[in-house]
Amino acid sequence: MVPCYCKNKHTGVGSAIEYAVCALKVKVIVVIGHSRCGGIKALLSLKDGEDDSFHFVEDWVRIGYSAKKKVKDECCDLPFEDQCAILEKEAVNVSLQNLSTYPFVKEGVANRTLKLVGGHYDFVSGKFDTWELVRKLAEPRRIRLGSWNVGSGTGKLRELVDAAVRRGVDILCVQETKWRGQKAKEVEDTGFKLWYTGTTANRNGVCILINKSLKYEVVDVKRH
Repeated sequence: MVPCYCKNKHTGVGSAIEYAVCALKVKVIVVIGHSRCGGIKALLSLKDGEDDSFHFVEDWVRIGYSAKKKVKDECCDLPFEDQCAILEKEAVNVSLQNLSTYPFVKEGVANRTLKLVGGHYDFVSGKFDTWELVRKLAEPRRIRLGSWNVGSGTGKLRELVDAAVRRGVDILCVQETKWRGQKAKEVEDTGFKLWYTGTTANRNGVCILINKSLKYEVVDVKRH
């Protein structure tokens, strides 16, 4: 799994990609999936809203959440093992798309000095497939933003989520005067994700609620 570009998260992966592209001047990056992958089975088995069983595993495999959603939507009538086989390749495509969010990768691809290739190895048959991702123009999507001055989200998160749903708001920004530091967590039983960032208590905090269709696309929230 290759995460989206973010300077403050998954820095080990970002460092490896940057060194390969900028220092070693590699010409091809190949992302390879394989059959009977435990990580893919874990991803396909994830239930929204459930507590994680591990400290890191679920958060890592969720990088491929959009691939999981595609397989569930398009192949829901297939047996679990067949869905896994399809997801093994779709997760590679997500990693290829995520690679394209790194500025130095994007530049290399645009200048034709770097190529991104997907691969899949089947342990049983010995077959090894490779492909290049066909990039499609993303369809425009309207995202509705909202703001609400409630003083603090303490004890009000469900109320705020309900209000966002009623109003069709995708991202809701709320003034926060009690919390400090940074937080990111799921709002229980709602599918919404909460981001909070603030410097000191009782001053200039921001609570951001993101609906379930966007929660895995937002990787970080920063103050400017």
